[in-house]
Amino acid sequence: PDLEQFIGTYRKSSSVARAYFNRFHRFLSLERRLGMVGSQQRECSGFASAWNATLEEKQEVGNIMAGLSLAESGGCVCNADGAVESLCLKLPQAAEQFMIAPNFREGDIVVLYAYEANLVPDMRKDLVFRATIVKLTAEDVTVQLRAPQTNAAVFAVRHGRSWAIEKDFMEAASTSLFRGLFSFLSGSEYRRNVLLNPSSSVVDPTEALVLDHQDDERNAMVLKAKQARDFFLLVGPPGTGKTSFGLMSILREELASVSEGNVLLAAYTNRAVDEICSKLVKDGLDFLRVGNKHNCDPEFHAYLLENKVSQLPDVSKVGELIKSTRIIVGTVASLSGMTALLIRKGFSLAIIDEASQLLEPHLLPLLMAGDSDELAIQRFVFIGDHKQLPAVVQQTSYDSCIQDEELQAIGLFDCRHSLFERLYYAVPKCCVHEFTKQGRMHPEVAAFANQQFYGGQLRDCGLEHQLLAIAQPRVVFYPCIPPIDDSLLLGNSLDVTQFTSSSDEKILSGIPSAKLNLYEARLIAYLAEETYQDVMRRKAEFNIDKELGVIVPYRHQIAMVRSLLQTSPHPLLANVTIDTVERFQGSEKNTIIYGFTVSRPSQLNFLCDSQYTDQHGQLIDRKLNVALTRARERTLLVGNPEILTQVPLFAQLIAEVPSMEIDEVRR
Repeated sequence: PDLEQFIGTYRKSSSVARAYFNRFHRFLSLERRLGMVGSQQRECSGFASAWNATLEEKQEVGNIMAGLSLAESGGCVCNADGAVESLCLKLPQAAEQFMIAPNFREGDIVVLYAYEANLVPDMRKDLVFRATIVKLTAEDVTVQLRAPQTNAAVFAVRHGRSWAIEKDFMEAASTSLFRGLFSFLSGSEYRRNVLLNPSSSVVDPTEALVLDHQDDERNAMVLKAKQARDFFLLVGPPGTGKTSFGLMSILREELASVSEGNVLLAAYTNRAVDEICSKLVKDGLDFLRVGNKHNCDPEFHAYLLENKVSQLPDVSKVGELIKSTRIIVGTVASLSGMTALLIRKGFSLAIIDEASQLLEPHLLPLLMAGDSDELAIQRFVFIGDHKQLPAVVQQTSYDSCIQDEELQAIGLFDCRHSLFERLYYAVPKCCVHEFTKQGRMHPEVAAFANQQFYGGQLRDCGLEHQLLAIAQPRVVFYPCIPPIDDSLLLGNSLDVTQFTSSSDEKILSGIPSAKLNLYEARLIAYLAEETYQDVMRRKAEFNIDKELGVIVPYRHQIAMVRSLLQTSPHPLLANVTIDTVERFQGSEKNTIIYGFTVSRPSQLNFLCDSQYTDQHGQLIDRKLNVALTRARERTLLVGNPEILTQVPLFAQLIAEVPSMEIDEVRR
């Protein structure tokens, strides 16, 4: 019967709907396969690398933590039933600690297994425990077992026994994507037609505001969002307050306008969901957070659905709790797995933050939730910026491009493009609002990105830090050309006299990239120390959460810089945020150090893989855009100009900002 239902639904669909289904089904299938077996374009990728790759290959890309040992006391934590539910394992202490685990973060799902210390770690040869990393420091890692173990003896400390952690793979997320794709054919014909023809989106000009949202621009934006009865896009360039002003203003208006209306708030990442929760708490709004405690800031654990349910006197009260709470919050992935609840509750509005990082199949489970007669979610507001980082996709542009003329006619050219980007060029202009006032960056910090990526449309809000004059240039490029003698790369000193201007391509070609990257990492560490000292001179206090962030493209470089800062004479620097540009999107710091980390011309392809020309003929580099727009006060750029200037956009950037040689830094 299920097969007959699918075939019947498929045959009744229009040719363009079938073409849409077929193309995205092929796209999702390839993505899932690459997640299993890996991609030739990405070294040591796919879950199969757990047994196909050598230990050296795994260590090179940072996909394994080996040589772990259970603490002799306090290594195992048991629950009330006496079963082991979490473990604390000590990391090995090595001279080059950055080689240990640059590819792991808190919240990652992993597998844990034991092996004999004199043998190569191999998950096929011992018991495998699935777990989640809940804490990761320079000394130890704590994992929460997904299934508590009643036999504590398997974790007994034994001489000659070590533990290893590798990444896990779960198919649950892809299952909801395929179900969402089928719901595109089987669900509401009205919503399907709007998705296939976004220009038909309905606008109701009779809708009026109930609240005053403080200023004319915000009132205009909220009114347009209210009048858009299908889709509304809020385009928020960096620092424009997409969440603070955009999301919250639209939410307040909806709650005031529809007395019985419910609102779904979603985002791509848990970090963004935490940010939304912080705004709701500040406004005194009650909500339910969908998800688990490991991916939720402890500050919001009290709002988790599972915690709220555990406090109820009996099961019959669960429905009442869900029905009485007007705001549901979670990631798009977690909400897509519980569409039955969404259908039962019903929502007048869904606001999706970080929408430009979500592919069309990611959103289909929410868009098509309901049945052919009634939609679970009536209207959608998408918040994002298609000029910042897109969704992470494993397949190449060749694999993901769309050749079907029917699909090209509705604006679909590449499966890797977000629904947000397609709607931006297709929905009526009254269904789009673009913020232009930004309160994050000093105008000099914003200048290059503003002109290059936003056509000079961004204006500052005139905040105190945006008006302040300082003696140093706001954006500086520090040339980092490695010395000929690679023996200079091996020490631990941060002596700036090691940074020279000499270069010999023949000799450099024989030096491993790790050593060349270490050279740049040491310059970054030096600049971090200079920034710390400058802040202490001016403010006498260094706020680790606000003052400094370091962005580099590779996770090995993250660990390398971290290792150097752990030996800094300023202990606070050991806890500075260091991350890739992908993980930094949505964050801000007073000072950002951006290391290009390019030691070979061949590495430029990775650095430039987000460059594209938009429909207006403007060259956009999404990675560079995000990197240049994270700082409030200063941006310090570090890289090899001889290689970077081979890319016209990088050459333009280096030409437009002041350069400072290392001897100037020392003075």
